[in-house]
Amino acid sequence: MHRRQLWTVMAWAGLWLTACNGGSTPAAPDSGTTCVPDRATWDDSASGIVQRHCGSCHGAEPQFGAPFSLTDYDTLVADGDAGRISDRMVARLMDHTMPPVGSPHPPDADMEALAQWASCGSETPDPAGGLVVSAPPVRSPVDAPPGLDHFDFTANDYAVGPDELDHYQCFVMDFPGTDARLIKRFEIIIDDARVLHHAVLLRDPDRSSPDTPFTCFDMPAGSDYLYAWAPGQSAIEFPEGGLRIEPGERLVLQIHYNNGAHVDGVTDSSGVRIFHGPVGGTEYGMASIGPLGFSVPARSRRDVTGTCTWHENSTVFAGIPHMHEIGSGFEQYVLHPDGTRDEVVSLTGWSFETQLLYDTPVTLAPGDKLITTCEYDNTTDHTVNNGFGTGDEMCFNFMYITPPPPSRFCDETTSDITPLAYTPGACAPAPPLDATPPGAGTLGPLPAPDLIGGSVMDGSYVLEGADIYLESLTTPVGMIDPAASSTLTQGQMSIAAGHLTLDALLQFAAVHVGGFHYEDHTALSFGGSYTIEANELVVTGDCPAGASGTTRIPFEVSGDSLTVSFTSGSPGGGSSTSRLRFKRLP
Repeated sequence: MHRRQLWTVMAWAGLWLTACNGGSTPAAPDSGTTCVPDRATWDDSASGIVQRHCGSCHGAEPQFGAPFSLTDYDTLVADGDAGRISDRMVARLMDHTMPPVGSPHPPDADMEALAQWASCGSETPDPAGGLVVSAPPVRSPVDAPPGLDHFDFTANDYAVGPDELDHYQCFVMDFPGTDARLIKRFEIIIDDARVLHHAVLLRDPDRSSPDTPFTCFDMPAGSDYLYAWAPGQSAIEFPEGGLRIEPGERLVLQIHYNNGAHVDGVTDSSGVRIFHGPVGGTEYGMASIGPLGFSVPARSRRDVTGTCTWHENSTVFAGIPHMHEIGSGFEQYVLHPDGTRDEVVSLTGWSFETQLLYDTPVTLAPGDKLITTCEYDNTTDHTVNNGFGTGDEMCFNFMYITPPPPSRFCDETTSDITPLAYTPGACAPAPPLDATPPGAGTLGPLPAPDLIGGSVMDGSYVLEGADIYLESLTTPVGMIDPAASSTLTQGQMSIAAGHLTLDALLQFAAVHVGGFHYEDHTALSFGGSYTIEANELVVTGDCPAGASGTTRIPFEVSGDSLTVSFTSGSPGGGSSTSRLRFKRLP
């Protein structure tokens, strides 16, 4: 989820209400036509289009300031002081002012069919462009039901430093109730929009989280999602029920901060307002449905698909499709055991700025498979990996489902590990080696064995493999299984007369207990003169161009093998140590 100037999000609600009420509705066109839209077509198809894409405001009982209903044929075609409503509908469809700014447009086929019906075939709107979604947004009432109990869970003046980027901070509180309740409604509380990136609310029934605020790239063991907010989402209110919460259960509020503007003196009290009532009615849960453990190579387009098999009769209330910056399209459908399929939601023209909860009332039966596909267009010069940081990508539909699902993630698809594609970099030895076969290695927990140095010999070296040691095997999507995880490497090194050049590609696949994997690639290409101090190579860089300063690289020599060590980030959010093992050629 990404950082944005979020004040614009708050303005969208006003734009929607302005478009729903009569004050901004354009005057009816003076068409002079005697066209009478066909009743049979209305009953067969047009009424369904209106209900899907206009019904949240202009339903049988107008809401959110809408001046009239659009659900009755006779009312639509009747003459009135401002002309016929059907003619006004055509005008709004033709100039793309309905649905309002900040909301996705219906698919072009639906827009065209509705305009054609209302104009008796004389008008066809231009393609809408931008974000087009097959399902309408869920529009919860602006105000909470009167008399409903609530409490606020906020960050309470948390200090966000000027250099905080992709910082995940968790806050904890115990549910302040004395008996079981149903959470009926969530509202985001936005304090400082300059640094608020996204918010996730979890239930920690096992109280496995710390008692005080803590840095939390990963989630507490055994916790469940309750609510996720990203830019573009409004309040969420459940129909005739809610999410159960019990006395003594702990709540965890994870806020992703990103102070990209490097603003000094920021304190934030963003959070969630939680409305609750007595137990009774429909109980819901939230699950993250979509593929994990994927990557999108530089300057490429790629579709990524995940599969989730369902095991009980369930009903989906709504979902929030979610991708990051390079997303372009999203599709999810139900594949039934007989081979038939039902669409859940599809999006084209993905826009991060419009992330909404969409009305997707589908039913699931045992054996049904939820198929989720994300389309990516990576125009950058680097690989983008699946992950939770600003520069990573996600492919989820955050879905509210009843009865509550048994786990918070569902993806049975273990992505194929991307083939290693090593190309010598700018600082590769000249000339580069003709043959650099791939090597393998392991993934495991810190600490890494100590390196003891030794006498470094001049020569050409080929990379035999690499072992990676992680600070934590716990990640936001579960535990890494070190026995199933692995690394692939390819590269070379040259040492001669006090000068070193190293060029390598390192890839790891962190396979999780659930079967999916997180894949990442790291390219190294540098050179410089070196000296030896104890067990460290002290390299003064001269490549790439403009390199300066020194880098201290722990090392160890054993016969013809030379192992060097580098420290970087890990998929668990902490640090990792990579041990690259080179062998000197005869």
